[in-house]
Amino acid sequence: HTGDDRVMGKLIRLLEEARLKRAPIEQLADRVAAYFTPAVMVLAGVTLLVWTWLAGFEIGLMTALAVLLIACPCALGVATPLTLWAALGRAAQKGVLIRDSLTLEKLSRVRLVFLDKTGTLTTGRPTLTEIVCDHQLSSPDIRLLQFAAALEQGSEHPLAHGIREAAEKRHLAQLPVDQFRALPGLGVTGCVDGQQVLVGNWRLVDQQKLTLSCSLEQARRRLEQTGLTVVHIGWQGRVQGLLGFAETIRPTARLALANMQQQAVEVQVLTGDSKAAANTLSQALEVPVQSELLPHDKVRAIETAEAKAPVAMVGDGLNDAPALARATVGIALGCGVDITREAADISLLGNDLTLVAWTTALAQRVYRTIGWNLAWAFTYNVIGIGLAMAGLLHPVLAAAAMVLSSALVVGNSLRVFKF
Repeated sequence: HTGDDRVMGKLIRLLEEARLKRAPIEQLADRVAAYFTPAVMVLAGVTLLVWTWLAGFEIGLMTALAVLLIACPCALGVATPLTLWAALGRAAQKGVLIRDSLTLEKLSRVRLVFLDKTGTLTTGRPTLTEIVCDHQLSSPDIRLLQFAAALEQGSEHPLAHGIREAAEKRHLAQLPVDQFRALPGLGVTGCVDGQQVLVGNWRLVDQQKLTLSCSLEQARRRLEQTGLTVVHIGWQGRVQGLLGFAETIRPTARLALANMQQQAVEVQVLTGDSKAAANTLSQALEVPVQSELLPHDKVRAIETAEAKAPVAMVGDGLNDAPALARATVGIALGCGVDITREAADISLLGNDLTLVAWTTALAQRVYRTIGWNLAWAFTYNVIGIGLAMAGLLHPVLAAAAMVLSSALVVGNSLRVFKF
């Protein structure tokens, strides 16, 4: 119950904040509306003078009144914010928290979406499927897992959860750790049972200049080619063993990617995995995958793409926070850590990836609706005021036309609620 209250409180707070932050298109509509009323008053005054001179005061007054009544600033002053607020409310109903209307405007222009792999495209629950050891170790499986689980006991990374789960299933005793250090994008290191142990990816092995036996090198390539994520465990200057983890792609991932591509949105995956594992993922999902990326490499990839057009980034982990903050629009999954959600412009309460595609479609729909409303407002007012100034509209008819025009625009805006 407390968790539900906390989520509801955040939802209400975000919606209140979103109402106060105005998108550029709202500001433009406000500026136009501010000039619209004085302009109509001037036109009505000119109409009164001209028609009084041509046909007398009574005709002049009726014609000027028709000009005032036909004028409809509704689409400018009301319909634009109404459309945006309706979209924010509809998104909240679907479990999508959008920071403000400016985020919607930016998202409507996004044509490239980057996605993290682990915990975003995959379920974030890796399963240990294979342990490959240096046979010089005594009880190699147990020793490797114990050392890895000891170092990963405080980590939030999905692979750390997988390592701890595997150790718990085997009922392995937890070893104490000294001099622990996390290396973002690489792994962790610390002193376990008198050994300085490293647990991480191939880049960590390469950086620390650990040696790798021929048999372990062959095993590493085999594991990566089958699509497994490989964790290296080493001490005494060499890799002592490998853990192979299978990651399950989210059931909604393929549909979400297909939906985004149908919206003319390009999709790419950013991952720290090896090239071999990335190629397997790319073939499975039929999308480009950039591999062997550290957190700052992901930021650089976003900066390069953003120089050409607005981009969105979808992630869930601590390592994704810099990329989410740097992207035009950052989108965090519900399973993400707090710092990731704080860095994001949009937060999903759940982990349904199709909501990412739905939200991009919503943003595009909102700005099509606003564009239609503004086009209608311009056309209606130019034609309507022109007819009224020409003396072709009775004030009653002008008033009815204004009411119908307002109802049409408001109704069109509220259709977003049914999206």
